[in-house]
Amino acid sequence: MGKRTLLLILFALVVGTVLLNAFLQVVFHTSLTGGGTSLSFSSSSDLEKSALVTELRQENHWMRRMLEQYSASHGGKVVPPVTDMATATHSRPDPRDLGQCSRKAPTKSSLFESRRSMQQKIDAAREQKSTFQKKLFAMHSRLLKRDQRGILLRDGDNFVNRTYKRCAVVGNGGVLLNDDRNGESIDAHDAVFRINEGPTRGFEKYVGERTTFRVNYLQQCGSMSADEFAHILCVSPMMYGNDDWALVAKFDSWQITWKDQKVHLKAYQSLHEEISKRHAEKDTSKPLYMGLLNTDFFLEMRNKFKSWPTTGACAIRAAIEICDCVDIYGFSAGRAVLEQTNFRYHYFDSQVMPTYQSNKDKRTGKKDSYKNPHKYDREGSWLRELERSGTIRDKSFPPKM
Repeated sequence: MGKRTLLLILFALVVGTVLLNAFLQVVFHTSLTGGGTSLSFSSSSDLEKSALVTELRQENHWMRRMLEQYSASHGGKVVPPVTDMATATHSRPDPRDLGQCSRKAPTKSSLFESRRSMQQKIDAAREQKSTFQKKLFAMHSRLLKRDQRGILLRDGDNFVNRTYKRCAVVGNGGVLLNDDRNGESIDAHDAVFRINEGPTRGFEKYVGERTTFRVNYLQQCGSMSADEFAHILCVSPMMYGNDDWALVAKFDSWQITWKDQKVHLKAYQSLHEEISKRHAEKDTSKPLYMGLLNTDFFLEMRNKFKSWPTTGACAIRAAIEICDCVDIYGFSAGRAVLEQTNFRYHYFDSQVMPTYQSNKDKRTGKKDSYKNPHKYDREGSWLRELERSGTIRDKSFPPKM
């Protein structure tokens, strides 16, 4: 055999190898990106594809877990579409995000109290004879008379019944510090509810930085408005004689801050891009709102727990009303009380849960329902019920790997 013949054979082998590899790569890529491709293989090329898929699954723990869970959710027959193999193979997806959220928000009630909803409650209260209904009727009547500056949203305002696809409700539990993926996961939601004075600055990795709604009881309502650009939800049953005065005063104070923010944004155009990242509407030209959370939500929670609901419970209830998918973070108090375990009360300080909130009397150590304004054990049971029914997904605790 001549030297020339050997060179031709060698060249043919090289070309054949290159073409075979290219063919396998094209076939393998098609099998991964074709959403309807079956995992059952018959031909020799299919067997090679099967071997490659098996090798890929064994190469990376996280990728294997994602493939198996996705396949299981589709009867074990579908390979998920993967467009960037390098990213999909080497990233660390949060297993808590793999579940599908299919529920739809009921949107039966407005998030904020509106003039119309208040008037309807006044009309209904006229038919009631209870002392509570009379107080509620008197309070709503006075608030409507004092509302000259738009503290209640206008009827027909699109914001009243706005809905969101995915919402995160962020509690203040120290459990948030146990997972540094929380921040990115929280900010990926369409709307973010935050509770009381829980800060974001300095804790972005654990709690995120976006805020759509800041929820407070009336006494602290609007306290974070100078530090963030968010809608304000004030929680109050409107049962006491000074509630309407307090709400109007809070609204006046918030208006001053908001108007000052608008003036500065108009003067300094360079601030818009950075502030838009933290703005509730992701656009500094859009208005922010402050108002009273629908009192139906508060009264529903109070009747359920037979006590004052926590701000977090009210925020979760509000999110359920306007969000298709509700994920909660940082809610550890209920589980800790139910399981009688220690926990860190806040992520931003070293405080343990106050004795008066632990369902126990400070002096005797026994349960005392009278002295405890919140019932964390009942709220913890409520959260478990919501999670079992698929109404919420509890992401307060990092998954065990």
